[in-house]
Amino acid sequence: MTAPVPPPSPTARWRRRAGWTAAGMLAALVAGLAACEVLGWPFLRPPLERQLAQRLQREVAIGSDFRLRLLGRLRVHTDQLRIGSPAWAAEAGQAPDFVQAQGVHLALSYAALLSAWRQHGDEAPPLRIQALEVDTIKATLWRLADGRANWQLGPPPPANRPSTRPQVPAFGRLVVGQGRLRYDDAMQRIQLRAEARTDEGRQAGGQAHGLLVTGEGRWRDARVEFRLAASGALPLVAPDHGARPVPVTLRASAGRATYTFEGHTVDVLRLQGFDGAFTARGDSLAAAGAPWGITLPSTPPFQLHGRLAKDGAVWQATVRQATVGRSRLAGRFTFDRRPEVPLLSGTLNGDRLVLADLGPAFGAGGGTDRRTARASVLPRREFNLPALRAMDADVRVDLRELDLGTAYLRDLRPVGAHVRLQDGVLRVEDLSATTSGGTLQAGLVLDSRPDCRVGT
Repeated sequence: MTAPVPPPSPTARWRRRAGWTAAGMLAALVAGLAACEVLGWPFLRPPLERQLAQRLQREVAIGSDFRLRLLGRLRVHTDQLRIGSPAWAAEAGQAPDFVQAQGVHLALSYAALLSAWRQHGDEAPPLRIQALEVDTIKATLWRLADGRANWQLGPPPPANRPSTRPQVPAFGRLVVGQGRLRYDDAMQRIQLRAEARTDEGRQAGGQAHGLLVTGEGRWRDARVEFRLAASGALPLVAPDHGARPVPVTLRASAGRATYTFEGHTVDVLRLQGFDGAFTARGDSLAAAGAPWGITLPSTPPFQLHGRLAKDGAVWQATVRQATVGRSRLAGRFTFDRRPEVPLLSGTLNGDRLVLADLGPAFGAGGGTDRRTARASVLPRREFNLPALRAMDADVRVDLRELDLGTAYLRDLRPVGAHVRLQDGVLRVEDLSATTSGGTLQAGLVLDSRPDCRVGT
């Protein structure tokens, strides 16, 4: 006969009820969290606006069509987003809006969000946003002459130490359907207006979708205009790895020079994967290089053809043919913006260099008639080579012929030299050439520092 099972003790019954209650509460919590995740946490919109406004020190308004996803990473969708300029913008007479966007989709990791929340100020790294896609956007960016800018998010910098670092986010992917950008930088003397549209990009290559960016303004002392068309769906900023190159066509003018480019890129704003054929033409090499901070000599009208590529902050140009006045040149050059003073390096070669084509750089005219040439090879005037301190240079010269432009000296064939520009001092070293059955070896120094002129 089986012994009867004793009834559970009050303590056991209490523990069982507590366990079922806890399980029910946990199930209800999970169900509530799942429901909020499905609905997109709509009740978090007002507190999110307040927190962002407090953190960014400016007005933030989020549209009513708001959805938030928290699982895995932070994802936000809203039909409207407005971020204002800092409170002191009105006193400076600047526009009240920083960004206005519609159809916003944002994704970022919790690690990036936590890092940005803990750090602030000029030394804090920019917020890393994994992806940002917007249907339409209007952005107004400006910086005053004292360094204050509306892209400086957070508390204003001290009055005696204004920040000049653009504290804009870093994007893994940035895609804009249609956008307008206004950029005014009093420190760099840059004023640009640009529009981006995706529905007209088909003009670049006959594709159904693409991107068209047009703009104009001033870059330092030069007026600029540009037009970029890309076939295919090209993001403004692409991921660092695995992005597909997209064909692009670029036409631009700056000052008295015009440029064209046909090739491909994976990133419009940073020009990553930028590689293709280019042409440049204008009335002087100096005018063509000045807007970009590249020191080139004053010359007669020129025309260049070659290939242009960009790797990070390093530009590489292979000039297959360069016509400068009567000179016929070529070369391979690298322009590196990573050093504090940008560096131009490479090799200049070609069939013929007419010295008179460089005459304007040294205060001389551009005439090449030997019958009227003076006995001196270099003019007796003050040198006028522009912006010697704007960059450094290290260029090898290998020419088949140098036309001195004078009846008193024969042309030099061939000519080799090493041209170096550093700290405002231009040196022509290891100059060697053959003329009139003899050999010429020389050097030249042009010093742009105060109380210094020229030496040999």
